[in-house]
Amino acid sequence: MENLGRIFILLAVCLGLGNAQTVGPGKCPTGQTFKANFEAEKYVGNWFEIQSYPSSFQAGLKCSHAIYTPKSFAVIEVKNSGTFVANNTVSQVIGTAYIPDPINEPAKLIVGFPPMNGKGGYWVMDTDYTSYSVVYSCAQIGENQKIEFAWVLSRTKTLSDAINQIVQEVLTRNSIDQTPFQKTSQEGCANHPEVGSSTGRPDVTSVTGSGNGAGTVTFALTTGWISVAITMLLARF
Repeated sequence: MENLGRIFILLAVCLGLGNAQTVGPGKCPTGQTFKANFEAEKYVGNWFEIQSYPSSFQAGLKCSHAIYTPKSFAVIEVKNSGTFVANNTVSQVIGTAYIPDPINEPAKLIVGFPPMNGKGGYWVMDTDYTSYSVVYSCAQIGENQKIEFAWVLSRTKTLSDAINQIVQEVLTRNSIDQTPFQKTSQEGCANHPEVGSSTGRPDVTSVTGSGNGAGTVTFALTTGWISVAITMLLARF
């Protein structure tokens, strides 16, 4: 169980949006509902994070944003990014999401970021595809300990009052604790500057991996063009 916990914590570091997690006592909830007849082809595209569960790994990061691109049947490329408040540099991670059971559970995706073997759940509770998405997952990492992930996403940088009310109803209906949620600023973002902005190419911290899980994870810092491989760090897990 200790190794499983480490995998989920490491995954949380690399998820970007997946930084939205809390670890606490108890069992994962049951009886929740997820988007019926989920259509991945309608879901792909740009999503802005409106709020999420907090994480120490997300400290100093704003503007969390995801781009989902279809790769093949039930497989989606995931590109998550954010902006560091302190120096206006960009953090980016690229991975893959897939639907293990597209017939019976089409709204339950699994997300991974090679070369790590660990994967995390991305379960779409509800979405209208055009304005909002409520995403949640939970994993049992001990007999009485769980790790929960939660996101509220939007096609735009804000949600209208009417849509926000729908989101609240989805969370309440599924007994999702709303207390831990923290709002995500989408202002002054280097990772998705406004159209027509004079902002130049930002400094980027990227995490990439090959699609088959081989290779190394490399942080490519454009400032000074320094790249540091952290394969040995991952090996500790």
